[in-house]
Amino acid sequence: MLKTAAVLNFLLAAGHVLCLFRLDAAFRLYRIEPFMDRLAALWPPIPYLITLGVACGLTVCGLYALSAAGAIRPLPLLRPAVYAIGAGFAAMSLACDFRSADLAAAVVAGAIGALCLAGGRRAFQTSRT
Repeated sequence: MLKTAAVLNFLLAAGHVLCLFRLDAAFRLYRIEPFMDRLAALWPPIPYLITLGVACGLTVCGLYALSAAGAIRPLPLLRPAVYAIGAGFAAMSLACDFRSADLAAAVVAGAIGALCLAGGRRAFQTSRT
């Protein structure tokens, strides 16, 4: 479960990096274009830096999932981090207004959250990491 969550996080991170080439279309799809336009008016690189920041955050989430799965060395604060990541993704899945893009994001976030929470419970039940 945790390895699947890690793969999903890495795929999402890669998707965010690929979106850098068409940020305007991605922002329009998720209806955040006006907000990002205001940020870009302050300093044009801001939307790109935010997108890269999200990609980095998703990568860290994936690394924590791999660490909890035992695929890489234990990372600091592993148990609380995995549960916080799982709860965060699960909470994001509730912020959906049922447009196709939002619904797809909610389903993926919910899946990652469930995988992290259930996988973390299983991993930490058998070990003392």
